[in-house]
Amino acid sequence: MKIRSGSNAKSVRLAWIAFLLLSVMIIIYVFSSEKTEWLMPKELNEISGISFVNEHTLACVQDEKGFIYLYDLNASEITGKIRFSEKGDYEGIAIADKTAWVITGEGTLYEVKNFLSDATVNTYQIELEPGEESEAICYNKTKNTLLLAFKDSRKNIQPAIYSFDLALKVLDRSSSINIDLSETQRKKKRGHKKAEWQPSDLAINKEHDMINVVDAININLIQLSFDGEIENFVSLNQKITDHPEGISISPDNEIYICNDGNKNGKGKIVKLSN
Repeated sequence: MKIRSGSNAKSVRLAWIAFLLLSVMIIIYVFSSEKTEWLMPKELNEISGISFVNEHTLACVQDEKGFIYLYDLNASEITGKIRFSEKGDYEGIAIADKTAWVITGEGTLYEVKNFLSDATVNTYQIELEPGEESEAICYNKTKNTLLLAFKDSRKNIQPAIYSFDLALKVLDRSSSINIDLSETQRKKKRGHKKAEWQPSDLAINKEHDMINVVDAININLIQLSFDGEIENFVSLNQKITDHPEGISISPDNEIYICNDGNKNGKGKIVKLSN
């Protein structure tokens, strides 16, 4: 009987040790598991563009209101907002040092200087061709330009990315990055819904020296060289993002995409796995 009692006591101790170890492992997993999706508050349900300000803060715009929202990924909340205009059709944002640039669908470009402190605003009008709509924008620090790409309702047009010179404040269509999309037909897992070139946003990956183009209509991500060569083509998982409106590359070269409340009524930001 004494031996049995001792065996039982030992078994209980081992069970408790196993339970404690399992509990510690679960706690470590829960707190160390990486977050990859952030549901937006109501103010950002129509989120349309994002751009990193620092390692954990994104500057965001939404489709209708003239505010720049600062969203903290660590805190999962809006930590500030800056008014730059009235109601409008705001499609994209790019951060260039202390200046935020916001583009509208009609080609109005807002320059919001010192947007984190005493903001001042200038506007410029881009001459769009018939059928063009401006949405995609990012900052090219190497050349101190903005890269812009336009959705186009016309067929058989030359897909291209253009430069907006920040010194001269003019769009240069002559030095465009022309893109051959014929190869994407082989790579697509599903047929396109409309014209192939429907860019909703741009972002530069400095580590790989590539331009990332996200398309909300065809739900894909195209990665290009600066010569316009397609390096990678990704059909995005619609369970993760069914209407990708904006894209930004974090300081540690991770891809983040914003999705407006297209079907489920809730805007969100997602981090793509490599």
